[in-house]
Amino acid sequence: MFAKLSRNTCFLILISILLLLPGCWSGHELTDRLIVLGISLDSVNGKIRLTLQGILPESFISSTSTPSSPTGGDQSTFSLLSADGNSVQDAIQKIDKITPRFLYFGHNAVFFIGEDLAKKGLMPYLDFFARNQWGQESAWIIIAKGGTGQKLLTTTNLLVRYPAMGLEELVRKHQTQIPTLFKFLLNYHSDSGSQILVNAIDLKNTDAPAGFQIDQLLLGTSALFQKDKLTGYLDDLDGQTYEWLKNGFQNSRFSFTQVPDPGAPLLSVMLSGDPAVFQVMTSPKLNVRLQVTCDFNVTETSTSHLSSPADIRALENRLDDVLTQRFDQLMTHLQENKADVFNIAEKVHAYHLRSWQEVQDHWPDVYAGLPIEIVVNSHFRNSSAMDKYPGLKE
Repeated sequence: MFAKLSRNTCFLILISILLLLPGCWSGHELTDRLIVLGISLDSVNGKIRLTLQGILPESFISSTSTPSSPTGGDQSTFSLLSADGNSVQDAIQKIDKITPRFLYFGHNAVFFIGEDLAKKGLMPYLDFFARNQWGQESAWIIIAKGGTGQKLLTTTNLLVRYPAMGLEELVRKHQTQIPTLFKFLLNYHSDSGSQILVNAIDLKNTDAPAGFQIDQLLLGTSALFQKDKLTGYLDDLDGQTYEWLKNGFQNSRFSFTQVPDPGAPLLSVMLSGDPAVFQVMTSPKLNVRLQVTCDFNVTETSTSHLSSPADIRALENRLDDVLTQRFDQLMTHLQENKADVFNIAEKVHAYHLRSWQEVQDHWPDVYAGLPIEIVVNSHFRNSSAMDKYPGLKE
């Protein structure tokens, strides 16, 4: 009796487990999906042009594929689907009607935004993706400087299999900090509403022989935004300075003259240090102290004036002056454009509430005339000079 009861009990338990096991009755095969890796958005004749770059999973069958002939033929490893619509959802519905595959946005890595669309404002179009069920918050936002997002999305490179993945490799190599959709939305809703996004242009290596000219994306941190609208660009020098203040020096290489004479020999250093610290004070009136601390190693020099502590102190003071000029130039340009990209407004709001209540209604004008003191402290670490000659025994 006990054995029979045990068998029945085991049978019921087994049936219960089988009923609770999940199934794939509503799933889609991998080859039935179009896995989206990149999205471009452009403004064309008053409508939104949406272009999707998707993986073709079956192209992975060949291990000797290239972007132009992944399986030894003319088939591409990725597909491009485009449609014009009155809204993003309208364009996606049109694409969905012409493709036999299910669109999957869970792996989207980047939004390429055309310059014309960026000038009109991004929020009406990015709002759809911010609410998307797959979650697009980690996707990068890149502005197509002087061109269209579709052009950047279709930039092919013989060295990479997919353009979107080629961008990822480029970012990893150059340690570029590209704002994501999530960060864009945070800055959009911040007190200042200003931010700088990464822009890109399509660059071809025309010096290489025909057939070997590689297209590549050239990135720059210079697209200046007020709320969700593109208002202009910083030059390359200011763009690099902004990255130093925002993200730290990250072993950046930098050259300058040891004396103020432009014709003097150059000295090259490698800079390292944390992001800048902005300290807001209210005495005697609202003002800001920008403080930067960095270490540097000498990597190349045509002189040998580093033999005494006095020489090193003079070099540190010279680098302090050079960096102070760079930071002052950037902050002057930002104040002229009333672009509080470092969100000083938030610090005023958080630590000096009474002062913020007095200036919040006209903060852009207050920021434009805000006194900013710049303090730079650089520290010499290493001359990178060899203390033993190679090839000689000790």
